[in-house]
Amino acid sequence: MKRSIATLCATLAATAAAAEDWDFIVSAYGWFPAMEIDATIDRPGGSVSADVSTSATEILDALNFGLFGTAEARRGRLGLFGDMFYTDLGVSETGPLGERQSVGSNLFIFTGAGAWRLWEEGGSFIDAFGGGRFVSLDSTVTAGSRSASKSTSYAEPIIGARVGHAATERVTLNASANIGGFGVGSEFTWEAYAGGNYAFTERVSAELGYRYLSIDYENDGKEIDMQMFGPFTALVFKF
Repeated sequence: MKRSIATLCATLAATAAAAEDWDFIVSAYGWFPAMEIDATIDRPGGSVSADVSTSATEILDALNFGLFGTAEARRGRLGLFGDMFYTDLGVSETGPLGERQSVGSNLFIFTGAGAWRLWEEGGSFIDAFGGGRFVSLDSTVTAGSRSASKSTSYAEPIIGARVGHAATERVTLNASANIGGFGVGSEFTWEAYAGGNYAFTERVSAELGYRYLSIDYENDGKEIDMQMFGPFTALVFKF
């Protein structure tokens, strides 16, 4: 009995020690993109289309609500990470014939992936990753007096890579890119990011960069060609 208890205690101690090997990173971020949206929704009596855009400086006027965050767990070469953002916005402008065009959307995207560290030296690294992206998009397209709405949700595979380079003891340069869709969810989606991270302490840092996201979706009477691109800032915590 005593031996069993000792074995159990040793197992729990080993499990706790293994758990301590995991490093965790969470961040809250803001993204202020310019947007270009070309949307068409079918409806009885004919489809409704709008082609609208807004600049990065105008996005706060178009944005009704936004929520952004990331989390990552890392142990050795293995990394597990997720990125989530939600936006509720409306973009409008005058069309070529003087009619009012607008696209309103509630967009939720969650990306989850597993990463494997291919190379690491002196704070610099190269990761390859693969996983999936879930997209939920509620859209309302208005052109003049005509309007149509449609909700879409889909999941798709993604593959990508990311790199980091320790420029100084406090500054790290980062870049990542991924592609997905392949006709499974969207026709094709790609995303890229480049930026720099400044460490205030071992556990707290700030990041500034530029992010680009392109979604080409066509299914079930709805066509969306959307580009979002602009500056990105984050506050990062390590545990």
